[in-house]
Parts: sequence; structure tokens; C-alpha cells
Amino acid sequence: MALELPLGIGPLQFTKFFPEDTHNSFLNAFMSGGWIAGVSFPALVFITVIMGCKLIFVRVPWQRTYLAIFAVFVGTVGEAFIIDVDHWRHFWMMLGTMWAMFAAAHAYSYQARKHTIEIR
Repeated sequence: MALELPLGIGPLQFTKFFPEDTHNSFLNAFMSGGWIAGVSFPALVFITVIMGCKLIFVRVPWQRTYLAIFAVFVGTVGEAFIIDVDHWRHFWMMLGTMWAMFAAAHAYSYQARKHTIEIR
């Protein structure tokens, strides 16, 4: 079906073809949005998790807050294989917060290195 409809079948159209709704977020992205969404959504999620794993060990003032958000996000990503989480507002809020913390940690590390170099 994905080969016949490369742009997807559209949102909320899955039940017209099958008796049950999709519960896997990644399958839902692929079927609703086609190949572009089917590749982009998992890529965004898994790149966020991979980058998040690197930030676990970076010492920043908000590390404890980040660890709490990261732990919940990873659990939600695991749950995405069972139920569709792409319409949960807190999923997108956690994803955006993590990207903001990635940028802030990068800036903080850059400033710390710059400050250390200036002192020497």
C-alpha cells in the first residue's frame, strides 16, 4: 500500500482501509504522511534520543531537570511503538524542551571553554 500511495493516505483515513486504527506512531506517520513523514518522524525522534544520550554526561546547571525530561521522553518513545503519541501535546513539549537544552548546553560549554582559554 505504501508503494501504491507514496504520499500516504492522509490523516484519520486508516480505518477506511483496515478495521482498526493504527496504534504505532511510526506506522501512523508512514501511512498518514507517506514516505516523507514516515522517514522524518522516526529520524527526528531517534536523533533526539541519540543527542540526548550525549547530553546526559555534560555538566550544566540544569542537568537534573534535563535528566528528568529525558527519562520521560525515552519512556514515551518506547510507548510510541504501542500507542500513537504524535498527538500528545506533552510529547512535542518534551521534544522541544530537549532541543532547547541541547542548544543551551552547547552555548554553555562554548562559553565555559572560552572563559577557560581567556583565563590562561
